[in-house]
Amino acid sequence: EKLQDKVFFVFHVFARVRHSISGDEKVSQVFSNTQTLSLALPELVLTNKPKITQGASAQVHFRLVNPLKVPLTGIEVVAEGDGLLEKSVEIPVKSINSQETVTGSFRVTGLEVGKHDVLVSFHSDQLVGIESTAEMEVIEDMDDDVDLGGLDEDEFEVEEVRLKIAENRVKHNTTEYENESSLIVRRGSVVNIEMDISKPLRKVNCVFTLVLAKRLRGKSTRVQLEQTNVMVDDCTVGTSLKLPEDMPVGRYRLTVTVQEQSGLHTAAESVEDLIYVLFNPWSAGDDVFMGMQAQLDEYVLNESGAIWVGKHSRMRPMKWDFGQFEEVCLEAAMYLIEKMPNQDRHDVVKVSRYLSSVLNSFDNFGVLEGNWSGDYTGGQSPTSWVASEEIFSEYMRTKKPVKFGQCFIFSGIMTTALRTLGIPARSVTNFLSAHDTHFNRAIDYYCTADGEAVDDLNDDSVWNFHVWNEAWMKRKDLPPGYGGWQVVDATPQELSGRLYQTGPSPVKAVRLGQALSFDTNFVIAEVNADQRIWIQGANGEYSLKQTYPNHVGRMISTKAVGSMKREDITADYKFKEGSLRERAALGIALPSGHDADEDRKDDVTFKVDVKDALLGGEVKIVIAVKNQSSEARTFNFRVTGTPALYTGKRQKAIIDMRQTVVLKPGLDDTLNKVIPSSAYMPYLPKNGDAPYLEFIVFGEITETKQCGVSIDSIQLEEPEMTIAIAPGQDPPTVGKAIKVALKLLNTTEQTLTDLELSYRGRSLGYGRHKLQNVVQPGGEVSGTFEVIPKRRGKRTLTCRLYSPQLFQVIESMEIVIQ
Repeated sequence: EKLQDKVFFVFHVFARVRHSISGDEKVSQVFSNTQTLSLALPELVLTNKPKITQGASAQVHFRLVNPLKVPLTGIEVVAEGDGLLEKSVEIPVKSINSQETVTGSFRVTGLEVGKHDVLVSFHSDQLVGIESTAEMEVIEDMDDDVDLGGLDEDEFEVEEVRLKIAENRVKHNTTEYENESSLIVRRGSVVNIEMDISKPLRKVNCVFTLVLAKRLRGKSTRVQLEQTNVMVDDCTVGTSLKLPEDMPVGRYRLTVTVQEQSGLHTAAESVEDLIYVLFNPWSAGDDVFMGMQAQLDEYVLNESGAIWVGKHSRMRPMKWDFGQFEEVCLEAAMYLIEKMPNQDRHDVVKVSRYLSSVLNSFDNFGVLEGNWSGDYTGGQSPTSWVASEEIFSEYMRTKKPVKFGQCFIFSGIMTTALRTLGIPARSVTNFLSAHDTHFNRAIDYYCTADGEAVDDLNDDSVWNFHVWNEAWMKRKDLPPGYGGWQVVDATPQELSGRLYQTGPSPVKAVRLGQALSFDTNFVIAEVNADQRIWIQGANGEYSLKQTYPNHVGRMISTKAVGSMKREDITADYKFKEGSLRERAALGIALPSGHDADEDRKDDVTFKVDVKDALLGGEVKIVIAVKNQSSEARTFNFRVTGTPALYTGKRQKAIIDMRQTVVLKPGLDDTLNKVIPSSAYMPYLPKNGDAPYLEFIVFGEITETKQCGVSIDSIQLEEPEMTIAIAPGQDPPTVGKAIKVALKLLNTTEQTLTDLELSYRGRSLGYGRHKLQNVVQPGGEVSGTFEVIPKRRGKRTLTCRLYSPQLFQVIESMEIVIQ
């Protein structure tokens, strides 16, 4: 059923002669012989002209008969030859029935004088390793007595194939891609092309085949295109080609085979320029179809956006330049997915899941290395990035992981990669996001009877915020109703399928608490886990003292369509907190071995609230206490404060205060603590990380032995910078310098030194400028710089101010270029 190159059958013949004497059987003779049979492969016959002049072209024809009783499928015919072909040529061939003859041809050109061999290889699913060689001589001058064997009277050639790049890119919504000389199209749509042939033909049969230009392993992927509106005008053939809606995305080469009406003569041509095929959210038949143009403008075409960071009570948008149409971003996306098996690249579910893995470097040497240690030696602080293009450029230059990133950077490059490939995508921020390492949909915090955190048990954490992505797609692999937005997350948190990858998880399934797809259970915990406080008793065992069902998953945010405003999508992820449907969807059960303290008397409650504070100013802590009993209560409390990362990872405590107060019966009380800047400023990070402080209040009632914990954090506020086009200028125009002005008032209580400004914007350029050396408290930073637009349209300019005393001072503005 399948013939292989150099396959042999070896037959061993073995015989024995037995005879019996007086009942005793004996072997008297043994014979053996061996015969080897080599399988003869069918002959691949080549026909060609023996000589051509340098620079001239000629056709080489091939012919092969299928000797098998089954059709030949998956056929590949490849020609190569130094001095005659600049590169190998793949000739498209359809399947061949039993005993049928396949014919074809390709064109060679006399590139170098001398004798050269053309090697043609024929492979199929059933026949492997058939090769044939033809010799051709390239000469300098044509002698009258030498027959060079030009085209026969009935032969013809494909002289040129025109991809009509500008026209097709307009139809396919790909004009913004900076790869201006490349044909970039979307599957499910029509591509118009033209070609010239060497002689007029009244009727032709054309075969157009796209072949994936690079393959991971095994046979190449070939897509034969459906033709409509074939028009023949003298020596020009025009046609429209329909790209299948489910074809793999990637870079292709187009091969064209033209056969004249009699079927006796065929010409083939391989187009050198790569064709980029993307997902198509404009096509109803594509799995990423998105029907509303306003959403397409935002989630596919918008190159800039905002990622919300900070604290849920004081969030801010971090402007990000996605730049999905930058040339390096498209090349990087193609380079990454070309590591996938070809057959998986048609499936948006597999492509998006794969990207969530390969964009981090934890287990596959991917694009970006995550780092939450605070030590960024050997790389850049994650907060220094402002654009995806920066990261993809460095990765494509070195082919090594870029250092360093955190969740908001992973989300930024994930949005870029998805939009680049044509998948609608957006960045989503979940404030007070749970990291459930035990997969029990609960965040457990353990402390001693004295309020000390038990680090060995506190594997779970609550991040001030976590940023992931949503990608829009149909889910044909799931029951109906789970299509639409899907969570995908490139931040390496937990292993999934032996890799650090997350999603795609249907947002609808997360809301319903149904763990029916990749990592949905983990996402459910991120947005809706209960926070539980376990305190160690005198016997050494831990008892559940408090449960906060409403703490996790606040203000889930994304950029609104068509504006820089925030859209709250919390209701997409969970029902109203405390409702029966929300509790039922969460479905939490206490882990075995832990029982709630049913006998405790919670007649005193308390909660800590850390007020907003300026960097370098005092921090005010307010502890609200309620005594609901009819008796006085003695409240012993301890306040510990520590610098913390936004992930909830705590540093060593720098503040530790204890106090005892007597609470009057039935009354509320407010306890205030003030932390001077001298107590925390020396301990803040010096690497650009956001300045967070976390405060933990442990309280115990003497009379009832009731105890509990309350936690709150703060991101210290930094000065705000403003940027604007300096007055007195003409409207922004391509090629004309624009002066941009910036201002910042030093609202901190410290002197700012060594100030520098960096700026960046697609088609606006990038740069870095020194500003003032010293700015006193209350003083003003100001300056101007110029950018020169390269292209028309709406562009985003992002600026960042650097100083040893500042952390994350970033601002952006939109400029419309005429």
